Amino acid sequence: MSQYPNPYQQPPPQQPYPPQGGPGQPMGYGSYPQQMYPDLLAPARQASILMLVLGAFGLLCGLCMGLVGMMPVEKMLAEQGKPIPQMPPGVTIHDVQRMATYYAVVAVPLGIFQIITGIFIRRGRAGAAVVGIVLASLNMLFFAINAIGAIIYHQGIASAFISALIGAAYGWMLALCIKVRRNAPHVGQLQASYQAQYWQHMQQMQANQAAYNAAGYGQSAYTAPAAPPPQGSTGQTAAAIATAE
Repeated sequence: MSQYPNPYQQPPPQQPYPPQGGPGQPMGYGSYPQQMYPDLLAPARQASILMLVLGAFGLLCGLCMGLVGMMPVEKMLAEQGKPIPQMPPGVTIHDVQRMATYYAVVAVPLGIFQIITGIFIRRGRAGAAVVGIVLASLNMLFFAINAIGAIIYHQGIASAFISALIGAAYGWMLALCIKVRRNAPHVGQLQASYQAQYWQHMQQMQANQAAYNAAGYGQSAYTAPAAPPPQGSTGQTAAAIATAE
């Protein structure tokens, strides 16, 4: 039997990662968002999308109203030879532009703030959910009053319908934000549990790697013994010595 170890001997099999989903086994990092709490974050994702859409819509409306407030409407109508549209009694075109400017001053920062909140609420945080509840409640109340006013003051069915539709969207966002706030403690517990399992898994990996290296595999590479010289070259060397003598 050769005194050298077999260079072709295979090291014992090692499982770098335990099977995912087994009892008592930590889950892989890639499966963390999808498999651990997909149902708990579903309202957060829906609220985020709805908040981004409504925030962008409010921001766009605010910019348009600000543009209306800054435009010289009377001068433009005079140059085009068109009369000023009829206003309600006691209301001038300057009053309308002033109201449009006030609306823009409120709507533009509110739309930006709503977009930022929509980005953070996707993670299921309780603070973002509370901010979303406040924003949704205020907007729903505003558009509900606007819809009722449009009906009372005969401003048109279309105006009342649009206000009611936007108010219903904010009502849906309010319900989603309430669900996010309700699920936030459970999401935090699952995140903490995942972190603990992840660090336990990493420590287990380090222990397995240390045992693997202690067994003689891994970092220290096997050095093969030097090959003996060919027999033909030994005979030629002996003949050359004999001839020289």
